[in-house]
Amino acid sequence: MIFKQKQNILGFMCWRNTDLTPIGVFELVEDATINLLAKYGLDGVNLRQKYDAMWVIVKNRIKFFSDAKWGEKVAIKSFITEKSAIKICVDVAIENEKKEILYYSKIEFCALDIKTSKIKKLNSVGADILKVGKPIYLLNFSRFDEEKSKLIDKIQVKSTNIDFSSHTNNVEYVRFLINSYSLNEIFDKKIKEIEINYISQSFEKDELLLYRYRNENKDYIFIKKENQLVVKSEITFEK
Repeated sequence: MIFKQKQNILGFMCWRNTDLTPIGVFELVEDATINLLAKYGLDGVNLRQKYDAMWVIVKNRIKFFSDAKWGEKVAIKSFITEKSAIKICVDVAIENEKKEILYYSKIEFCALDIKTSKIKKLNSVGADILKVGKPIYLLNFSRFDEEKSKLIDKIQVKSTNIDFSSHTNNVEYVRFLINSYSLNEIFDKKIKEIEINYISQSFEKDELLLYRYRNENKDYIFIKKENQLVVKSEITFEK
């Protein structure tokens, strides 16, 4: 099943040059996946009420082909492209009115038991009904590990960073990453791809430490809580 929806790009989602921000892209992508799962009756609310479980994003990679603009209407397609005993992958394509792909995402999900934080098998949360389709664009996750990186920022998790699952929202980490750059850096270096791996959780009042190292046109940013890795990310810029 392909879930389709329309979306107007609103002003608060954009940079001062009217381009959709990476934060806005991640919000659109994650909203599309939630709506897709809701069509199967497997959104976060139902999962919690019926199975005492919650969806967690393990990885999300987004390729930026072109920029959506403030006021533009986009079409968003979300569909499942992989399924195993414990995980699913959802692809999301965001297209302009000419049906050209502006952004393409691949997200890996698993279900966690709320009480034990252990991974649950998909058939134990009703997800065996999910139907798998073919990707529109082949996007693969990267492999990268922490290298020599330096501390670039410290962040305290606030109440507005917390979501329905009582932990820091996935998109808030994107905000933390993007806020580590100045506006001049944002406009001087065009982002082509972002991948985020979610390793562990953080909560209100946690202090997060951001570390970064650069390798040619790629930045690797690691977010830690004390010595525990919470998020690792790869940001690829246009050469």
